[in-house]
Amino acid sequence: FGMNSPDNPEQMRDINAEFMGRLAKEAREYGVKHICVENLPFPMLPINHPDQCLDFAKRMNRETNSDIFKVCIDTGHSNACGESPADAVRMVGKEYLGALHVHDVDYLDDLHTLPGCGKIKWDAVCRALADVDYKGSFNLEADNFYLGFLPEMHVKATEFMAATAKSLKEKVE
Repeated sequence: FGMNSPDNPEQMRDINAEFMGRLAKEAREYGVKHICVENLPFPMLPINHPDQCLDFAKRMNRETNSDIFKVCIDTGHSNACGESPADAVRMVGKEYLGALHVHDVDYLDDLHTLPGCGKIKWDAVCRALADVDYKGSFNLEADNFYLGFLPEMHVKATEFMAATAKSLKEKVE
């Protein structure tokens, strides 16, 4: 978010709303489907918890007379923001869940690794996504998964990542 100062969260939200409002106009002109507000694990930001992201997306849709603003739930960031990814999905709900950043964590660090390599309860996340009838994509944000592999194995690792994402998506469907 632009011009953030932890000293005045309300002013920070207003500055960001003004900026995002201008962005919405341009986005509509270019056919952008969604502008997503992501839950970020930085408590000093005025918009970090999933409910704050939801409130901000609703505010922006009211102020821009649109439905372009949605929420991106980052599964790894959810825990750092104090919510399980499953609870964050349910909190945001079908109408406002616009995207997912899918990766696993160990509850200590934002690992950005493949689901199943950490401690997130993926069956619960998939149930929550099914409950809100999520039809969007699973954007893997698991680039650190490659770190344990030799470069010549990256194609196979990518194939395994794709199979993992497909498996998760099938559990939702």
